[in-house]
Amino acid sequence: MATPVPADAIEPFAAPSVFESIASIYGFLADRRKQVIAAVAVPLGLAFIVLLLTLRYYFSTLAVYLALHDVRTASHAVSATVVGLLLWLLLNVIACGRLTRLVAGEPPQPWFDIRPHALEATINAAVLRFLLVLVAAGALAAELATAGARLVEPAESGLVVVSCLAALAAFAFVFVVRCGLLLPALSYHRRRQILRRGWEYSGERFWHFAAVATIAVLLPSFLLQFLGEIGAQFLVADHGEAAARTFAEAAAILAKDGAEILVVAFTLSISSAVCLTLWTIASGLIYRSLTEAG
Repeated sequence: MATPVPADAIEPFAAPSVFESIASIYGFLADRRKQVIAAVAVPLGLAFIVLLLTLRYYFSTLAVYLALHDVRTASHAVSATVVGLLLWLLLNVIACGRLTRLVAGEPPQPWFDIRPHALEATINAAVLRFLLVLVAAGALAAELATAGARLVEPAESGLVVVSCLAALAAFAFVFVVRCGLLLPALSYHRRRQILRRGWEYSGERFWHFAAVATIAVLLPSFLLQFLGEIGAQFLVADHGEAAARTFAEAAAILAKDGAEILVVAFTLSISSAVCLTLWTIASGLIYRSLTEAG
């Protein structure tokens, strides 16, 4: 395991260029593609199954609730959805941990060994704290938008909401770049105060990290999701009229038609798998370049 290097011991100019960072990420992916696939295939495949079952159960119970307005059904839907999403998150964390070890130079793990270890526990705790901050920021933005809309004229309430959404998006991007980009690598090398360490490391390298995260990680993931959405429109074109119906009827159609839910789950799984893979590789390689240069 690499010896930790204090964030302030690395000079700002020590980081490689944006082009070199992006080239190293995709170079690693190309050179080690078989090992990368072996590291993430099983946990991400199981994550897809969990997401598919979660969505199917959610829309089935949602259709029942909208038809009968049964509070117990709504409670079951929420509980099962939360459990399903937490399990989906855990499987993604396991894939992240397996890939983090590979990027750090450890021998590849057996493809069927998906037991969570200390690294996965560290990553999971850091991710939950990371998501908690984003949820709190979203709740604060919603509260500010609601309060601000009451203080202005109705014609200007839309501008208040848009301003709060823009501020939330800007905060989320900065927080993701500064505290999220190095999260897997810091979980492996430092294990404590992951978010604070990430904030320190990215202080004078924000624009470098932002460019790498945007070009190498976010753009490919969003592009895949966008193309998947377009493909889904053609695959489920027979139910295109559902958009003009009531919400209850649309939920009923989704509950009965497994093909639409399958397409949604597959599209989300592919884009999130690409994002997780590129993010984990970028985290490990950037941290290694910083510590070696330092």
